[in-house]
Amino acid sequence: MVNIGDSAFGEKVEVDMTMAQENFDKNRAIIVEKGQHKDWQQRELALNAMFECFETTPSKIIKENQEFLNTCTIILKNCLEENNI
Repeated sequence: MVNIGDSAFGEKVEVDMTMAQENFDKNRAIIVEKGQHKDWQQRELALNAMFECFETTPSKIIKENQEFLNTCTIILKNCLEENNI
């Protein structure tokens, strides 16, 4: 178990690193599979998985996965360019 900070109610939040890694791996697979899809609905699934990763995964796991960060950057860049943002 790892303490990843305080919750909104001032309680310490503890995360089982094995469970966090499994959730991260599941979301990473969704991001890789659906992130480059031509259909916007499929890419939206990837963006939601990306959001969940950054919201729930301890930063240590994310920092150790440079390839994941590169993939997220490319997907976000492509989405922004498509929408002229």
